[in-house]
Amino acid sequence: MFALPQPPVRLNALTLAPLVIYPRKKPQTKTLSPQCTENTMSWQAYVDNNLVGAGLKQAAIFGHNGTCWAASTGFNVTETEAAALCAAYTDPSGIRARGLFLEGVKYFTLRADDRSVYGKKGPGGVVAVKTLQAILIGIYDEKTQPGQAANIVEKLADYLIDQGY
Repeated sequence: MFALPQPPVRLNALTLAPLVIYPRKKPQTKTLSPQCTENTMSWQAYVDNNLVGAGLKQAAIFGHNGTCWAASTGFNVTETEAAALCAAYTDPSGIRARGLFLEGVKYFTLRADDRSVYGKKGPGGVVAVKTLQAILIGIYDEKTQPGQAANIVEKLADYLIDQGY
């Protein structure tokens, strides 16, 4: 028979009664996408509540340099894909010719200008909008209309621009 490990026991200094000391549980934290850093938790609320919570399938917020600020669970955009998206705002000819790739999925580019990039893949698609300091990316599926997805991302982008981001 195996003996289970017992927690350490100490005596209470006032009553001399035994005190059982249990190890502390680690606080549970929200799992971030692997490419996002821990200091982005305030941005995570925008992804969870204003993008995914509003009806998008997946979403992320990146800086203009391609670093991930926050992303929905399981949404893993590679550095190369983020860099190509960032470059598309200054020179969209690359994604117009080859398409936009996110998570290895190729989206047909519908619109690419200095503010917005829209892509389509089957019944779903992608909407990416550039703000003063960030790029918002929203992926939608057949449950969301393209216009509704664009509205969700564009309105959050307008709000962030008004706030200086």
